[in-house]
Amino acid sequence: MAGVYSRRKVLHMLRILLLRFAFAIAMACVPLQAQQAPRRLPGPVRLYGPVQTIREEHSTFTPQNGRWLEGPRLLQMVWAFSEDGTKQDLTYYQPDGRVKEREVYNYNPDGRLLESRRFNTENVLVTREVRRYDEKEQLIERVTYRADDSIASRTVYRNNGAQFETIEYDLQGTEISETRSTRTTQDRRTDFDWLTVQANGIATRQETSEIWRPDGSHDYQYQDSNGRYDCQEVRLAEKGKWERIFCKRDGTILRRERFVQEFDLYGNMTRSANSSAKGQARDFEPTGVTYRTITYYGNN
Repeated sequence: MAGVYSRRKVLHMLRILLLRFAFAIAMACVPLQAQQAPRRLPGPVRLYGPVQTIREEHSTFTPQNGRWLEGPRLLQMVWAFSEDGTKQDLTYYQPDGRVKEREVYNYNPDGRLLESRRFNTENVLVTREVRRYDEKEQLIERVTYRADDSIASRTVYRNNGAQFETIEYDLQGTEISETRSTRTTQDRRTDFDWLTVQANGIATRQETSEIWRPDGSHDYQYQDSNGRYDCQEVRLAEKGKWERIFCKRDGTILRRERFVQEFDLYGNMTRSANSSAKGQARDFEPTGVTYRTITYYGNN
């Protein structure tokens, strides 16, 4: 069990960063008038307008008789919002239609996350995370509780979030790991450094780096002391089109993914057609389509 919560939290943070990354790139492709929607909803994902629900489905392509055929749409997620957007309820689904997990987020009207809860496939509470802020509205503490209200982890933030320390506990309340993290921001670059030391003395270091350029292009790198490395580059084309490049440490391109997206009048994505190519190959093959059906308060 040692280190399980730290790995989960780091992976969850990486997932949020990549999700925010993808949505931010998508918004960079939206026409100017769509970006002038009246209100942005709370949360790391850029969503605009009085969103009530988002139903996300995904289809995949398979080759058949020399042609690419699109398969059925499979439900991926249903996202429900309160009218002011401060409560957001996400349900994720498995390919067979069963619920995978559920997450509920509660925000302050100014956008600060107050509490999040995670439920299992049977809609039973697994963890609850509570955030605390100082008088300047800076995050100073994040505590994760198990379903029995025992503390799974506690994170303390210092220097406006530039430094934070996470301690994780087992069911008996014994410390099982400690993670010290630093965030360095300079110009358009942000670096994170995590050092996790388990109770048995085993240490793991993880580092991420993000660079945003004025044209909206974006670079992301991840590496850890176990040898894992991930590199992604995003390059924008014309409006609604962008490309993500995966590469090795030496710069060799592993594969490229292209996205052609459509947006509604609020600037929220409603369709994304994806294709990929290996290495430097010129021919891209269709991989799938993501569909979003969005309903709005007052428009039903």
